[in-house]
Amino acid sequence: PVQEQTMVTDKSEIDPEAAAYGDTIHRLLELLSSQRLSTTQAAIEAQRALHNVPESIDFDACWRDALAVFLEPELQACFNSAHYNKAFNEVNVNAIDTEGKARFGIIDRLVVTDDEALIIDYKSRQNLSGDLAQIAEEYREQLSRYRDAVKQLWPEKTARAAILFTAQRRLV
Repeated sequence: PVQEQTMVTDKSEIDPEAAAYGDTIHRLLELLSSQRLSTTQAAIEAQRALHNVPESIDFDACWRDALAVFLEPELQACFNSAHYNKAFNEVNVNAIDTEGKARFGIIDRLVVTDDEALIIDYKSRQNLSGDLAQIAEEYREQLSRYRDAVKQLWPEKTARAAILFTAQRRLV
């Protein structure tokens, strides 16, 4: 039988400007974490790469936000290569959900150490109120599928998943 393939996340209910801001933050974090560029070089490259950012998006604010996340001391295990063996950005994964449907998703960042594979999903929602751990629960099923897929790649490692709330610079 043909399996239905759907995205893990549904962006249909997201405000287009918020989505553009989130996409910009994602792309900047990917560029910063590539380890190929200094932060100054990355800023120049980012401006070139992101020339199609909508005018409604404040690129300088996005850059400051992404750089603050990248340099946050509490998040160095996610972005500083001295803390991990390998790291990957924008990892495509396929998994079968409990109903037998194929699900496609993209892991924003995957950090691999000797013992662990840490799945990081960026959420750039601003103006969040409440407990971030409770908000992260909304993504439990998505992260569970990501964990299952990563566990197939590295069965000997502990697969852990977390949400990185970029505006709050917190990994939950």
